Amino acid sequence: MSAASYPSLRMLVTFFQFAKKHIDSTLVETDNAAVKSAAQAMQIKLASYYGSRSHCRKDL
Repeated sequence: MSAASYPSLRMLVTFFQFAKKHIDSTLVETDNAAVKSAAQAMQIKLASYYGSRSHCRKDL
């Protein structure tokens, strides 16, 4: 299955890519421990969700 064939899947992949970029930049730019902790938690959650659907990511 290719994400290009399924617009909603493509949109989901784009969202994950955007979220990852945003979380990564937040971790680099902040010195606030609470913000870093929250960003790391989101990063772990995103990785577990995104990684569990790797069978849907053949075109990435």
